[in-house]
Amino acid sequence: MTSAVNKSLLPVAKVRFHEEQSRDRRQTAVLKWASNTFGGVANDAGEVVDACSPEQRALRFLEEAIELCQAVLDESGAKHEEIVHFGVQAHNLVTRIFSLPPGTVFQETGGVMVTLLAMAEVMGISVAKAEEAEFQRVLSKPDDWFRARQRDKLNAGF
Repeated sequence: MTSAVNKSLLPVAKVRFHEEQSRDRRQTAVLKWASNTFGGVANDAGEVVDACSPEQRALRFLEEAIELCQAVLDESGAKHEEIVHFGVQAHNLVTRIFSLPPGTVFQETGGVMVTLLAMAEVMGISVAKAEEAEFQRVLSKPDDWFRARQRDKLNAGF
């Protein structure tokens, strides 16, 4: 049995978002901010971790994704026990995913964005507005605040 293509979505899929170049400039600005803010932070043992390495960016992304899941459950009215159970499910999901062959960064980035857009729509959130508000929030904080948090994460092994 083959699945039919939903032709009603094709015009949406072909739309070239006018913000593509703007988004590319924003992601460059965000990485520059991260490099300037977190570059040179050392743990208590004096070890410096490259804050812009793929491994560190992946850990920070995973941290934010987990916090988003927790917030979605909380704002959806989940009880504490349900959120804790979700954490166990998430742990099991991580174990399962890391036992599989990896995908490509390009395709998985697209998957993250499509999934994020769907979740944001379900939650009544504008991704563009949330992104802008968060970047303005982080720019308003002193670098030392972020460096202290980064040091704590490095000391915890993250």
